[in-house]
Amino acid sequence: MRFFYCEKSPPRYSDQVFRHNDMNTLRTLARLPRNERALFFRALLVVVFMRLGLWVLSFERMQQMTKSKPGLDSEFNLPIPRLVWAVQAASRRVPAASCLTQSLSLHYLLNRAGYDSQIRIGVAKEPNAAFGAHAWVEYEGEPLLSTVKEVEQYVGVLVVENETA
Repeated sequence: MRFFYCEKSPPRYSDQVFRHNDMNTLRTLARLPRNERALFFRALLVVVFMRLGLWVLSFERMQQMTKSKPGLDSEFNLPIPRLVWAVQAASRRVPAASCLTQSLSLHYLLNRAGYDSQIRIGVAKEPNAAFGAHAWVEYEGEPLLSTVKEVEQYVGVLVVENETA
């Protein structure tokens, strides 16, 4: 049984279009500066780890495994928009990278970069609609990975914060 349903599912591609997108991806990656490529591949590893972990482990166990000392990567001075870009770009290449997968990944990378973020999980407000849930990351009250309009469609039921050591 799938507990977490995210309204924004990834599009399906035919084999021909998928191969074309792979070539575009490779060209785009080749043109990126070295530090951007490194950030993309790092985010890709984190997203893959989160996706696989959510398939085989509980959410609570994933939270424990992803905790790190805040600011381990703060010397790289990674801006938040670049971290968001890296997670979004990597998530497009990982099958079933749900909003929860993306949120856990971004939260982990933000924490390592020294940013204090929160994961919020909510359920759809509309009482007559089918069950829908969504996860997003907030930094200083602003949603990341989702727009304010998207977030307003959900009632928050869980907040996951960084633990300060």
